[in-house]
Amino acid sequence: MRLVIIVIVTVLFVGCGPEDQTPPSSCLEGISIECTPQYTPTFDKIFEITLQNSCSVGGNACHSSAGAKGGISFDDIEQSYLLLLNPGTTDPRVVPGEPACSSLVHRLESDDSSRLMPPGNKLSPEVRCAIVQWIAAGAER
Repeated sequence: MRLVIIVIVTVLFVGCGPEDQTPPSSCLEGISIECTPQYTPTFDKIFEITLQNSCSVGGNACHSSAGAKGGISFDDIEQSYLLLLNPGTTDPRVVPGEPACSSLVHRLESDDSSRLMPPGNKLSPEVRCAIVQWIAAGAER
C-alpha cells in the first residue's frame, strides 16, 4: 500500500522537464489581473483554445491521453477541470481566487526551462492573462 501511495504522489509531480518534481515554494509576486485577455476567461475557452491546442496535441503533447504528464490529460474537459482543481494535492494546480499561488500559473510564467509549460516558448501574455483572470475570478466551471 505504501508503494502505491508513493507511486501516485510521484506521478502527480512528474512534468515535461526533468526538474519538475520541485513544487513552487510560495506565491509568485507581480501577477496582475489588470491585463487584456485574448478571449473571454472561462474554463471552456481556456480548455478549447489553449489547453487542448498547446498542451495535448502536436509537438507539445505532454498532456495527451498517451502522455498524461503529471497525471493530467487534456482530452476530456470535465476530467481536466477536476484534475486542475484537485484539492487533495500538496501543490495545487489551481487555487481558485489566487492565481499567484497556483502551480499552473507558476509553470506558465516560469523562466526556468525545466518548469515552463508548454516547453519551449511561453504562451502569449494575452493567453496567460485569460488563465490568470479565470483563476482570480474563482476558477468556475
